[in-house]
Amino acid sequence: MNKKAVLFAALLVFSVFSVHAQFTLAPKIGLSYSTFGGDFTNSRLMPGAFFGGMLNYKMQELYSFQSGIFLSGKGTTLRYSEIDDDHMLISYLEFPFNSILTVPAGSGILQLFAGPYFGYALSGRYKYLEDENDITEKLQIGTSESDEIKPFDAGLNFGIGFLFMGFEVQGAYSRSLTNISNLPVDKLYNSVVTISMGYFFELNPGGNQQRWYRAR
Repeated sequence: MNKKAVLFAALLVFSVFSVHAQFTLAPKIGLSYSTFGGDFTNSRLMPGAFFGGMLNYKMQELYSFQSGIFLSGKGTTLRYSEIDDDHMLISYLEFPFNSILTVPAGSGILQLFAGPYFGYALSGRYKYLEDENDITEKLQIGTSESDEIKPFDAGLNFGIGFLFMGFEVQGAYSRSLTNISNLPVDKLYNSVVTISMGYFFELNPGGNQQRWYRAR
């Protein structure tokens, strides 16, 4: 399946679910610190960012489900000396599926969440820094012997959040459960810490139901 087909399928699913009156929709942005677990012993945290949208469905009094679509940058800083760092960056189209325990906390709602995520690598690059004049090389993504990075990533994420009058702030940690390296000599796993914020819009503002994000 090519990248355009994956993106089209994702947007179609997102659109179908978003018209359901019991769902609420939030644009969401966030900052990340990522690195590679596995065979890279010189891997260090690298700052990045992500953005996209989330759907929330309040299924029961203390339970919600969230899923969404994000464009996310993951990678690492490779440190060879105090003055010699390289960067490795992979851009993913990512789909989280989180079960959320919601607990009233004052005038807001405390969230504890966990669930799987699935990612599709759109592009990747390796950047040589100080010692080689910021030269950038493209990482080969695919399943053939000549490719370096696998196109698919899957893992788990968990975290904590707080919701107040539609505004949501979350902190999370995610890690690959699959090896993203296509090279037989390397094993690499995405490891990412994130903080994000979003605002949920009522998709049925004229309804008589109590707003889902208000503590009871």
